[in-house]
Amino acid sequence: MDAPVRIRSVWADNVHHEIIAIIKQAALSHPFISLSINLLHSNRNHQRRGRIPPGASPGDPNSNYATLRATVGASVLQVGLALSDEGGNLPTCKETGQPCAWEFNLRVVDRRTGEFAPWQHGVLRASAVDAEESKRRAIDPSHFSFSLFGASILMRSRIRWVVFKGGLDFGGLLKLLRGEDLPRKRDEWFQWLQAYFPSFYDVMHLTEQLRLAPAGGGGSLDGVAEKMGVGRDGQHTQGAGSDSLLVLRVFLKMKQESFGGGFQEHLHGNVLFGFCKRGEHV
Repeated sequence: MDAPVRIRSVWADNVHHEIIAIIKQAALSHPFISLSINLLHSNRNHQRRGRIPPGASPGDPNSNYATLRATVGASVLQVGLALSDEGGNLPTCKETGQPCAWEFNLRVVDRRTGEFAPWQHGVLRASAVDAEESKRRAIDPSHFSFSLFGASILMRSRIRWVVFKGGLDFGGLLKLLRGEDLPRKRDEWFQWLQAYFPSFYDVMHLTEQLRLAPAGGGGSLDGVAEKMGVGRDGQHTQGAGSDSLLVLRVFLKMKQESFGGGFQEHLHGNVLFGFCKRGEHV
């Protein structure tokens, strides 16, 4: 993964082609899929919410789930996906031969006004999204969700999803996929997860297993990456695509250097940090 990575920016005019490429790669040769989403809230105060739980402690699963249900009422702005094979190799772009990851830009503009709220422009910039381009080219969310999961290939158990504090990623994407609010009860939500994401790893849970204290004393992705000696790609430092790539890089380094090239499923797999009780699996 040392070669510069190209993050492919996906819009309505190329979404079909790019999703087909991802499904083919995942089905044939790259079963690890790192997922990260960015949300755009309609309420300025809610935009301050970040990963759940916010720190390095898992906290209370039921309380965290209540926070998640309130948080994913926001619109999904971006979906980042980065794929890897068993050897840690990314798929390559046909045009350049570079390793690549993907960043899907979804339509979130207010349907009534066709505009973003003034304060939302700062959120867009933080995700490296141009407001005017988003209004013109962004992907219809329902089309994205149907295209990605319509064939059910990505719901098979051989696909291993990789997340960092993945409650927000899974929760936001599931709300988008199903077109309904998350269930009231945490165990009912787990049934949704089992159906759509039957096999996954949460990097923050792996960090806990390693007793690794993130740099800076918090529980941020960048803090864990710094502790592992992993950095972001110099050309891509913002957005869901950059986040998914960094999550994948941390995961692959942990897999190779800290877990001897593999994981024990009963210890490491299907444990969602902050949402599973001790010893519980999804």
